[in-house]
Amino acid sequence: MLAMLYGLVQIVVGAICFFGAADAAMVTVIDDPVIWARVMGVVLAVSGVFLVITGFVGARGANRPSKLMPFIVLATIFTFVSLFTLAMIIGESTVPVWPNILQSVVGFVAIIFASRAKKEADAR
Repeated sequence: MLAMLYGLVQIVVGAICFFGAADAAMVTVIDDPVIWARVMGVVLAVSGVFLVITGFVGARGANRPSKLMPFIVLATIFTFVSLFTLAMIIGESTVPVWPNILQSVVGFVAIIFASRAKKEADAR
């Protein structure tokens, strides 16, 4: 449920970035801020859709732990992407790293608990 909510927030923020990209034209730190804002908007929206799908699959698997394998795979992909993004931005002084650390930890914990629930369901 949390992943679906976070995914919806990312979709909304991505849409704001994409459609409000013209307002980013005043930013002089980036070479082409309008293109950067649109690209970030698309990335956020795609990430949000992925999170909504992951949350839906996880919610479905919560009622039937034997069907948690798709959630485990999607959560693993999400966690690796978060870790990769964290590795890319860790040296940047202007980009906060705490969202990626939080996403990585939450994804890792979700993988652990879903794997345990699946093992218990398979053992029955």
